[in-house]
Amino acid sequence: MKNKVINISLLELKSIREKLIADDRVFFVELNGDAVKTISDYLAIISKSMYFPIPSRAFDGYYDWMQDLSWINKDRIVCVINQYSKFLSEDIEARDKIISGFKDVILPWWENDVMKHVVNGKKKAFQVYLVE
Repeated sequence: MKNKVINISLLELKSIREKLIADDRVFFVELNGDAVKTISDYLAIISKSMYFPIPSRAFDGYYDWMQDLSWINKDRIVCVINQYSKFLSEDIEARDKIISGFKDVILPWWENDVMKHVVNGKKKAFQVYLVE
């Protein structure tokens, strides 16, 4: 499966959630968009959800950890953002930056760039589901 950001309905998520959670090869993260109002909220929640060794407080640290993830010994990473219309509702610019960061930085890294820049780098499938 190609690394990408995918818009899906809640009904579609319900049909795939259990399979994803049950799959031992998948690291599954689910965020409640309604609980993520600001970029500080996002960085705190994603740091905890992805088990960053040190919580990120800015985009530079966030990108560093998202392009490392060496502590996650899974072949596939799935990040679900529920109630996407409420996600970062107090900072739409940050929401756009997060999504473009997935599309332009994080997902391409795990699809190809990790092989070029990390000794013994291994590709990971990485999908982000935006749910309404």
